[in-house]
Amino acid sequence: MTDPYQFPDSSPQPDLQQRLHEMTARLGQFNAVLAEARAATPARAEGHDAAGAVTVVLGPDNLPQSVSVAPGWQRRVSAAELGPAVLDAARAASVKRAEVWMQSLGGSSWLADRVAQPGYGTSAHAAEQPSHPGAASDSAPQVAPRPPEALAEDILAAASRSTLPAPLTGHGTAADGRLRLELAAAGLTGCEVDRDWAARQSTDSLNSALREALREAAAELRRADERARAAAQTGGGLDGLLNEALALLSDPQKLADSLTDRRLS
Repeated sequence: MTDPYQFPDSSPQPDLQQRLHEMTARLGQFNAVLAEARAATPARAEGHDAAGAVTVVLGPDNLPQSVSVAPGWQRRVSAAELGPAVLDAARAASVKRAEVWMQSLGGSSWLADRVAQPGYGTSAHAAEQPSHPGAASDSAPQVAPRPPEALAEDILAAASRSTLPAPLTGHGTAADGRLRLELAAAGLTGCEVDRDWAARQSTDSLNSALREALREAAAELRRADERARAAAQTGGGLDGLLNEALALLSDPQKLADSLTDRRLS
């Protein structure tokens, strides 16, 4: 049987080198597109519920920086409607953020226009572009090369052991649990308010409780994210193996060396 990794001579195949070089160029250009998209993300977005009783301000990460009720909010929504009004305001802020983001990119055809540029993604096009911090050569993990088939086997084994992780969430409460907020990476995902308690609150006291619950939920979400990132860095995990594969694909010479080692062994 012919060894698929056997080269006819001691030099790497030119066609393979060229294809890997173009793959690296495409990855670098895609990273540049992502960097430009991130730079266009609005630093702030504000939304309101339909009645104008609640205002939610989002930061650049789409998480609420503040949740507040307007003076006289009781005349606009009932205490029972307050929780849904908070979520409506958060959704309105997310929509506004997306609209501002698309406008800053010049409309929905921005990415298509970039990709449609002559020669986009080729090695020649990449050579004409200035270097940037998002390039694949800068961001790819640094690992020692090893045979691709061994790496593939480990990736498949790790994938078979993996389960879909539960979404990260953070919960915050105030007023002895009478106000509850839930945050996720997508933003504000839950708000429960005791209607009898809310009906007795002034605007200032309710806003103070909202700030307390939001602060607690944000802190819990950060801790959950830190734990998930630490777990992803442990050796033998699927993320680590995929990083190794990315490192090989991002460095044509490293992959060629790995294939050459496989041929000589």
